[in-house]
Amino acid sequence: MVATAESFVNNYPPWAGAEVAVFAIARWLTRCRHPDATVRSHELDEGEAFHRKLSRSLSSTRPTQADKSDLTVRPPKSPSDLTKEWLDFALRLDGAIPHGLSIESFEVSPTTIQGFLSEVVRVKIRYCGNVDNITTTCSTQLPTSVILKMQAVDPDWRDAAMEANAYDLEAAFFRDLARELGENVHTPHCFNISLDPDTKTWVLLIEDLTLHPEFRGADQLVGLSDEDILNVVKGLAPFHAAFWNDSRLDTLCSGILEPFHMGTQRNTTQWFKTLFTPFMDSHMVAYMQYIYGGSDEGLKVMRLINANVDWLREQLEAAPTTIVHADLRADNLFLAPPVEGSTTGRTYLLDWQLVGTGSAMFDVAWFVCGTIDPGKPSRVAFDRSLVEAYWVGLKESGVDAEKYTLEQCWREYLVASLWCCFVPFAIFNCNRDSPLPRDDSRGSQIVKSIIVRHLTAVRELGALDLNEPIGFELHTALYSSGIVFFRRSRTLLLSHKLQVFL
Repeated sequence: MVATAESFVNNYPPWAGAEVAVFAIARWLTRCRHPDATVRSHELDEGEAFHRKLSRSLSSTRPTQADKSDLTVRPPKSPSDLTKEWLDFALRLDGAIPHGLSIESFEVSPTTIQGFLSEVVRVKIRYCGNVDNITTTCSTQLPTSVILKMQAVDPDWRDAAMEANAYDLEAAFFRDLARELGENVHTPHCFNISLDPDTKTWVLLIEDLTLHPEFRGADQLVGLSDEDILNVVKGLAPFHAAFWNDSRLDTLCSGILEPFHMGTQRNTTQWFKTLFTPFMDSHMVAYMQYIYGGSDEGLKVMRLINANVDWLREQLEAAPTTIVHADLRADNLFLAPPVEGSTTGRTYLLDWQLVGTGSAMFDVAWFVCGTIDPGKPSRVAFDRSLVEAYWVGLKESGVDAEKYTLEQCWREYLVASLWCCFVPFAIFNCNRDSPLPRDDSRGSQIVKSIIVRHLTAVRELGALDLNEPIGFELHTALYSSGIVFFRRSRTLLLSHKLQVFL
């Protein structure tokens, strides 16, 4: 039996969450590219398959302290399974606990924002011994609190993450990529990465940034100030420049990095045909009327963009390639004041389970367009100032400004902003049997705010007016006249459902 994208996604709950839906689609795309290899992996013994996926990236290069897992001290299988012995072992192995100190007790509590593919908790630690005048690997002090991030307890969510190599990717990022990037990106310190194939356990022990009183977390619903947005964009430039069109991209992290599937993979087109088009036909009209209060404005924009999906994908594939975070939004950021001698605030990036390769402007557009509320005064001028600041940062970080001009950077930003309009419907698991939620939960509010912000951005920025030989200008003219062009059916649909065949 041939598996379809819809059958893969429907294996997960309709409102399982952003990350689960992303990985369900990634799982299907992987099988489309390598059907035989995927089938073989499912024929493996369950424990062997799990160990192969989780250990692949951690076994092929020289280990660091954070990789050394002495399995005589077993990592916890769940937050409730955490022991003082393992916690002491993991932190001491990294050098975070010096001789003369030991853990007396700890307390586990949930973090403010919870995911689905991972269990994330805060662990507050109490020590016994002389805690004065000590030196640890933590950036400022003895870690009195750490973040414990581990595989999901729910087997369906854990399997979805494994299929997409989510655990491999984040572990490999902290093991290899963070070190390669160095000062080009700010991330929390990772004390320990532990893998236990016998108990199917994956654990990261990460620095708790809330210990820094001058740091502050961001909120997707609240948004950010203009200054904060500018600082984040400036911080992206050295991160992206570090591997700009670099020949090492195929071999980084033992070669497990792949093109981010909502950015450059060719099979994305098949996803649209199998999942997105049925969703457009069954739920898009009702949902757009819901979020726009009865107006069909958002629906017109989505249909117009959908008519140009092949061209948009081609443009992203032709753009310079680098490392992308791929889920750069406010909930995954911590903001810090500038270091001495600088005027630019620092941005700490969290959650690297989607890290991959692709167009740098996807990161920029996903962040900026998903953060700014509709109706911002002088929107085009503001976004252009952000893109220019980013481009200057690229130039200062070594990207050739003659080969990558400011106008090219701005154009790719507009292209990426159009593509970003699709992403919320992918990551929130949209198919013909799965409408988007309409309750008052934080998750529903995030869905609505992201969609409205992105659809508003492409109109306010003039991205719909891109003049391309494939007919974007024609589509825009028809859209402005109340007519929407469907290339796939070769018909023009007017507001009164009158059809004019081409």
